[in-house]
Amino acid sequence: CGYTSHDHHRWVSITIADNGPPLSSQEQQQLLTLLSNPLPMDEETSLALSYRIVTEKHDGRLLVRSPLEDRSKVSLDTETPSPNHQTNVAPEHCYLPHGTAFQILLPIG
Repeated sequence: CGYTSHDHHRWVSITIADNGPPLSSQEQQQLLTLLSNPLPMDEETSLALSYRIVTEKHDGRLLVRSPLEDRSKVSLDTETPSPNHQTNVAPEHCYLPHGTAFQILLPIG
């Protein structure tokens, strides 16, 4: 799966997906809140620590995609405040009919 960027950067994309129930809008917002609020190191989760490494040290991005009941695609970009922000992250075939996909993007060069 590729990443379409308007800033003309090339990206490496790693996607991890499951086939379980999708995340609700509320769960996506909770995830964004957890990742956006730094905690003391002894209270930090491994996902939050990974997020900081990807975004702060490597100028990367973490995207979370989870289909809705109407099967439309929702992308939660941790760099935008709205959990319903639509973005052109990957071709249609990269999306699952259900479940949640986490995509890590790292700039090349």
